[in-house]
Parts: sequence; structure tokens; C-alpha cells
Amino acid sequence: MFSPNKKIVVVDDSILNLKIIEKYLGNNYIELILISDPKDALSIIKQELPDLILLDIHMPEISGLDIFKEMKKDPILSLISVIFITASEEKLHLQQAYHLGSIDYIHKPILKEELITKVHNYLFHLEEKNILQRYYRIIDDFVYTLITNPEHIILYVSSALIKRMEIPKHEIIGCKFNEITLCNEKEMIWEDIYITLKQNSLWKGKIKFKTKEHFFWGDTIIESIYDNKNHLIGYQYIINDITDKLALQELAIRDPLTKVYNRLRISELIQYEIEKAQRYNKTFSLIMIDIDDFKQINDTFGHNFGDVVLKEFTNVLVNSVRKIDIVGRWGGEEFIILLPETKIDKSLNVAKRIKENLLYKSVSYNNIILPINTASFGLTEYTSGDNLISLVEKVDQTLYISKKNGKNRISM
Repeated sequence: MFSPNKKIVVVDDSILNLKIIEKYLGNNYIELILISDPKDALSIIKQELPDLILLDIHMPEISGLDIFKEMKKDPILSLISVIFITASEEKLHLQQAYHLGSIDYIHKPILKEELITKVHNYLFHLEEKNILQRYYRIIDDFVYTLITNPEHIILYVSSALIKRMEIPKHEIIGCKFNEITLCNEKEMIWEDIYITLKQNSLWKGKIKFKTKEHFFWGDTIIESIYDNKNHLIGYQYIINDITDKLALQELAIRDPLTKVYNRLRISELIQYEIEKAQRYNKTFSLIMIDIDDFKQINDTFGHNFGDVVLKEFTNVLVNSVRKIDIVGRWGGEEFIILLPETKIDKSLNVAKRIKENLLYKSVSYNNIILPINTASFGLTEYTSGDNLISLVEKVDQTLYISKKNGKNRISM
């Protein structure tokens, strides 16, 4: 059953017809407003704004068609649906009514079955329409979504997404989708999106979106939209803001002082490289580095100075390796560098480069300038049969050899 308090205005100069309609339709779910004088119809309709109007076509002085034509001139009244009450000989008038936008008609004499069926069918349709409209309003208010044409030109953007981006709607509509992101059009992500959509009609991934003064990360679904002939007519994008979630994830895997990966995360990445090496018969290398005499720095200048040394030392490591190489803090003044698909002779070149870069690095803190102490290096390469524990033990033992043999050296 549709929701209660549906309001229907009935306009008919026949008191008998009004009583029949009242008898058939009157119940707790429908409020009937009966009008026998058509001259009063427009003013009452304006006042009541009903869900539906039952309107007799043939009435003296003012016909149902005349009332309907006047309603069509009003932007609000023109939205109200009308079912005409008509005699069988009024076919020409009925055609005019359909031309003006009538949704249906009821024959005279009025039959209970026809009246109830047609009115209830419309009210059910109205209920479904209202539910759908409420659903769309909820989507627009609370879901980050947009629609583009096949060329990814934005045609619709939800109010929720506009609010999150803090960019006026008129500056978004008409843009190409990539223009509201912080991903360059030449980046690999777009190639992945286009290829995936052609093959699967659905793409999922993380995209960085612009805002007025900053950005946010969106877990994004892009789905192809087709017409009833299976022709591509556009794409729908649904975006879930995961900025805070990613920030928490980063906090969990990053060393809070140096901002490189912590021991837990670097261990996970080493394990991933082990599995990849086993699966594809590849190799990789590890470099473990320890700042020489770091305890002496803390004891002499204090832990705040030591923290500055650790951060500057980390910068040297990060700036001395490739983008695919991964720097992590193993603990204290020990660091690990993971070099994917790199044999030990190539990792030796990396260690030498770091060692040389440290020669030119100094730290300034509270008017104290101090060269960063030298560092000791241990290098190892993955070999078949290694696991995470054995591999870390190997590189740790190799680092110990450097320490034992006088520090400031590289052992393999």
C-alpha cells in the first residue's frame, strides 16, 4: 500500500458522480476534495496542491479541458497529474486531453473496478517515483558521484562531491575528468583506466582529486553506461574518500621520526620480494647500514641533536637510491635498503655512492655544526632457499664484520 494522506481533487458538476467516487475511493489512505462547481476548481487546486485530479471533461460554463489548459499555464499546477472522466461520445475531447498531457481517463458511467484500479495504479506509480526521487536526493546529498559522456567530459556532479571539492559546479561541468584530479594525463593510470573499461566495463582504483586548497584520495569505481541498444553513452563514477584511512595506514607503516618505512613494513616488503624471486626466478639485494658512534653523538650533544642526525642521514639514503629502491629504519641507528631485481655487485655501487655522499653531509643544530659520522655497511643477495629470517641474519652478520673490522667500511 502507498503511504497515507494522498490527496485527490475531484471536479464534476454531477453530485451523483461525486458521491459514487467518494463511496468507491473514500478510505484512510486517500483524502478526497469534492468540487461540484467548476468555477471554484482552479482556486481550490492552487490551495490544496493535490497528488492527483479527477476531472470531468464536459461541464457547463467551464469544461474540464478549459481548467486543464489554465493549469498548464502555471509552472506548479502543470506538474499535477490529471485523469479525465469522460463519456464514450467525447472521443475528440479525449484526444485533446491526451495532447495536453492527461495520464488516463475513466468512463461514464463510473465503474468501481475501473476507478479503483486506475487511481490506485497511478498512486502506486507516484509512490515509486517519490521513493526514487528521495533516493536520488540522498545520492546527490551524501555520495561522491559524477557522470561523463564517452569522452569523459563531466555532465553531472553530485552536490556532495561539489561540497568536498569546494569548487563551483559551473567550473566542474564540461571539464574532462582528469582535469579535476592531480594525476597527469600522461600517467599510466589513465592508460590502465581506458584499457580496463574497454575490456571489462568496470575499473576500480585510487585517484587523487583536487580541492580548492588541497586534495583528497578517492577509492574510485568507474562503470560504463549503455543504452537499450547496448551503445556506450557514458561513464558513472562513484568515489569514496579514503584520505583519513590512508593517513592512518601511513602512520602504521612509517617511522614517525624519519618518515621512511618502519621495521614491520620493510619486513613485509622483503617477504614480498622473496616470494616474487621464488615465483619468477629473480633475485634482489639488501643493504644494512649503521651510523658509526651514534651513541657518542647522543651522549655529547643530546638526543634532540641525535634526532636531527637521523633525519639528515635518512635524507642522504633516500637521495642516493633509485625510485624503486625502498629505505626503511630497522631500529635505532640501523637502516635497511631493499633493492629489487638487483645483484650484489650493483648494490655495492649503491653503498659506495651513499658512503661518498656522507662525506659531504653535516648537521647544524643550536649553533653546532657537525659532520655526520661515518657509517658501516653490510650487503647480501637473495639466494634460493633464503627466507626472511635467514636473509636478515646474513645481512646483519655482514654488517657486524664491517663494525668489527674498524667501521666506516662495506662488507659483502
